[in-house]
Amino acid sequence: MYEDRNNDHSMENAMKIIRLLLLSLFPLLSAVSGLAAEENVPAYTNRDIERYGNTADSSSYPAADMKSGRGKDRRQLRERNEQEYWCANASKIRKRVETGKKSVKELEDGAEAAKRSGDNQKEQKLKIKLKKTKDRLMSDEKELNDLEGRAHRKGVPPGWLRCQFE
Repeated sequence: MYEDRNNDHSMENAMKIIRLLLLSLFPLLSAVSGLAAEENVPAYTNRDIERYGNTADSSSYPAADMKSGRGKDRRQLRERNEQEYWCANASKIRKRVETGKKSVKELEDGAEAAKRSGDNQKEQKLKIKLKKTKDRLMSDEKELNDLEGRAHRKGVPPGWLRCQFE
């Protein structure tokens, strides 16, 4: 029985020593693995920055293309495509808003006429349809406002949303 206690204590002591070793070696091992990971970090030179410019700017091209004139053509083509994108999206949404406003006006007039004629059932149907149309109109107006806000944040000239190009 006395030997079992000694075995238990020696096992506990051995476990404590192992834990202590692992805890003391862990930071050392992680530091070594961190050094190995840093070896694969790419390095950029001033030449790379001059060649590629600001990568956050989507209109930048390598300097070689700018010198040969191809960069200017690409930039003009990209600008034209962006003009068409903003013009088409704004026109499509603006047309839906205008159509929605006309529909609301017609439904309001129809509901008022049904109310005057005493046709409650028709009036209720028109009011339900009117509510759905107003909801859709509000959604379209919000979409147009969101598009205008996005265009403003991206620095798009306001004329592009009205299809007014130079």
